[in-house]
Amino acid sequence: MDAIILSHLPQLIQSLCHQFRKSDVMPDQENVAQIIQRLARDLAPSYIPDNVDLVKRLYEECEAVKLARNFAIDAIRLYTEQVISALRIRHNEMNPIYRLPNEVLALIFQFTESSRGNTLCPLERRAPLNLLGVSKVWRDVALTTPQLWTKIDAMNASLKSKFMERSLSYPLYIDVLPGREYALSDDEDASELSSRQKEVSKAFDRQRNHFPDFIESLQPHAERWASLRLQGIKMLGSHTLLHFPVPKLEVLHVHTSGLGTEARLAANTPFGGETPSLRDLHLAGIGMPLDWPAYVGLTRLHFERIRYNYSTIQQLIQILAACPLLEALALDSIQFASPPGTAPSQPIHLAHLRHMKLNGLTRGVESYVLRSILFPPFLRVEMTPRVDGVVNIFPPDLRIEDTIPSIGRIRHLTIQDQNQSFLMLGKIADNDDTLLALDFETNGHHASTLSNVLINLSRHVPFAALESITLDGFDERTVGTTPFSYMLLQFPNITSLTLISCSSSLVDVLIISAISLLCRSLETLRLVNMHVSKTTVALVESRIRSNYFYAPGTVTPLRRCILSQCYGEVRGRVPQLRELVELEWY
Repeated sequence: MDAIILSHLPQLIQSLCHQFRKSDVMPDQENVAQIIQRLARDLAPSYIPDNVDLVKRLYEECEAVKLARNFAIDAIRLYTEQVISALRIRHNEMNPIYRLPNEVLALIFQFTESSRGNTLCPLERRAPLNLLGVSKVWRDVALTTPQLWTKIDAMNASLKSKFMERSLSYPLYIDVLPGREYALSDDEDASELSSRQKEVSKAFDRQRNHFPDFIESLQPHAERWASLRLQGIKMLGSHTLLHFPVPKLEVLHVHTSGLGTEARLAANTPFGGETPSLRDLHLAGIGMPLDWPAYVGLTRLHFERIRYNYSTIQQLIQILAACPLLEALALDSIQFASPPGTAPSQPIHLAHLRHMKLNGLTRGVESYVLRSILFPPFLRVEMTPRVDGVVNIFPPDLRIEDTIPSIGRIRHLTIQDQNQSFLMLGKIADNDDTLLALDFETNGHHASTLSNVLINLSRHVPFAALESITLDGFDERTVGTTPFSYMLLQFPNITSLTLISCSSSLVDVLIISAISLLCRSLETLRLVNMHVSKTTVALVESRIRSNYFYAPGTVTPLRRCILSQCYGEVRGRVPQLRELVELEWY
């Protein structure tokens, strides 16, 4: 028996493999079945022995054929399984990724698991679960890398016991968030984003509706919680589920819709008041009192949509003083029932603060916060100023350049008209982070508000180091040439001016004449999506021949003109412009 198998089976398989490799088109199952049926019809009659005529002998021959068939099938299956296994092992040994040490492979798996789009993947395609079926090596590495099993969310909640077991004693990261909170990685198909987010949101709804069961199953491991992010669950201050210590919790984000109203701190304080490791706190629509012990030693603090009926703004400043390493502060639409009062004479110093957002605050609260803190020179500020009737962007009597010293470092200013609002962005360089972002909501008085802000801009924000200005979307029906001229008069030393999608009438006022001299130090003019005509040529010519009106040295000649995506008489005017200045046109 062994000799028969050894002499025929390998040869059969090798011959078939050789034939399949030679063929340009691999046969499908239907073609294979047709070939086998044809061979069976042709060969089967020749098998019947001529010298067998007894019924009993024919029956015995049938049984022998059945046994031979079953034996052959099993032999082929087992033999090919061994061959395939050996080939795969050899393939894996030759594949570079399988030559990596397990420690390096584990790091790659961790990067994959923590990638931006992993959470949006279907469970069977999501790391670490999808790693288990690739190979024995990958499975072993995945199962022995506890860091891969530390994230528990709505999608894998049904497997949370496995995740907690395999994560050993490592910190746990718990999320109950809808799909819109996640995004795909840059290399993934964006068309799948919506469908994937919907699947995550379905899982989120299930876990949100059964949140008590979900969180109670995790409570025995509370000493391992490192991060808890919840959305749409109003249980932080009123429910008994979250009243147990979380000694290692570093991140707590709780978001609910609507305005959260402060309630007095109950006896069953959230987390028992024991959150010694908490560093990142974000409460939106959650009215936790400001005497909660968690507000200590934070590096990131975000309060949003909260009305404080009992706590005061003075307590808020005390909280900030208790967080000397604070790096990010956001106060968004928070209200206090009691008036702010007078700011402290000794402001607190937040030397590590990198980013501050003030949005939707009353003038009194905004003023109190700005007057109560000494800010570092590298602070990035984001605000939505409430422009009052006398057009005060910031509280009166507040020298904003002294309060926020980073404003004095701004060299590039961009102002974007957005129809019902306008945005002001200040940077040190074009490719740097924004140091100042002012988002003005004009509340039905768009034209007058924008014009008044432009006319009085340097009074509100004295950009002492300003070198370039970019104006985007300015329409003469909203901003006439007068406010535009007054704004430029305030910054005579800028060397670069960019106009993007603005009315062509704004170009006219830049022409130097005996009665008009704006931007006397201008060296670079950039026009994007602007109308080009003979006025453009006249503008450039006036700025290189200004000595006709002014003494030498009074005006810096224009050196460079940039035209990008412009229209009108572009092709006809380009040769003329090239004769006057260095021209870039694209």
